[in-house]
Amino acid sequence: MVEGWGEDGLRALRGALHAQDGATLLAALRRGPVREVPQLAGDGVAGAAAQGLPGVAEMAALFLGALQERGFRGDEALADRLRAATGDTAIPCPGPLAVDPEMFAMLLEGDPAEPGGRIELSTGECLACVHR
Repeated sequence: MVEGWGEDGLRALRGALHAQDGATLLAALRRGPVREVPQLAGDGVAGAAAQGLPGVAEMAALFLGALQERGFRGDEALADRLRAATGDTAIPCPGPLAVDPEMFAMLLEGDPAEPGGRIELSTGECLACVHR
């Protein structure tokens, strides 16, 4: 159980998130402390902010405060998304990334049996996708 949230409140919150209903989400978030659900509902709040719903800027500010206070891994990325959705700032673009050209070429050429690959944006490492 999430501290300060009853079963009905969490059920309403999850239902609003699943339905992607911003107005219902904002109402559900008033049933418990937002500092306890930033990762659960943060993306939903950002979506509601992108829709320009009334009261969402205040809710996003509560989420931003909770994320800043908590400081868990991933909180800064969610905070950036909330700021961008509310028009506070743009999502920062990462700077140049050092990528091994040979590995990158291998990803582009690909293997017909195992198509696809990705570049790890934090390290520049080229990784082939493994399909099982």
